[in-house]
Amino acid sequence: MRFLVLFVFLFSTQAFGQSEDTAGKWRPTHSERFGGWDSVCDARGEGPTLEERCYLRYVDVYASRPKFGALFAFVEPGPEISIGLEFGTAFGPGTIRVSGGLPWTLPPTSCRGDTACKLTGADADAALLSMEKSTEIMFNFTDSNDRPQTRSWSLSGFADAMADFRRVSASRGLGPES
Repeated sequence: MRFLVLFVFLFSTQAFGQSEDTAGKWRPTHSERFGGWDSVCDARGEGPTLEERCYLRYVDVYASRPKFGALFAFVEPGPEISIGLEFGTAFGPGTIRVSGGLPWTLPPTSCRGDTACKLTGADADAALLSMEKSTEIMFNFTDSNDRPQTRSWSLSGFADAMADFRRVSASRGLGPES
């Protein structure tokens, strides 16, 4: 019995406890808040192996436990936009839209499976331009507990967040403006 307990302990620490990309391995090097948007840069490693990354993020925890639910967005150099949800959540076509300025709707082919939508290239450029010139972004989806959700995020401060993100990313050689 002791052998089994020892084996399970050693296996679990090796298999589950040593992820190479945990949040704790990254140390913040830049953080500014613009409304609900965070412009962040962080780094890990030392000297010639120093790895840096910059991104914008918005995290919306819309339900607490036991029926937890969260929606998030990340903007990375490229540009690339990732919008994600908890496993088991489903977006339908055209259910992300920007309004109050330059309208934009999520292209139906941007979501894979039921937990993530990704925009790159011209699609990401169009979404970011719209977000910089508009007042809100809205999401309609069914969450993992089969509850219909409508979420709205203010885009107040988004243009300033993008300017900061672009400036800091470029200064670190991570963005197109570098």
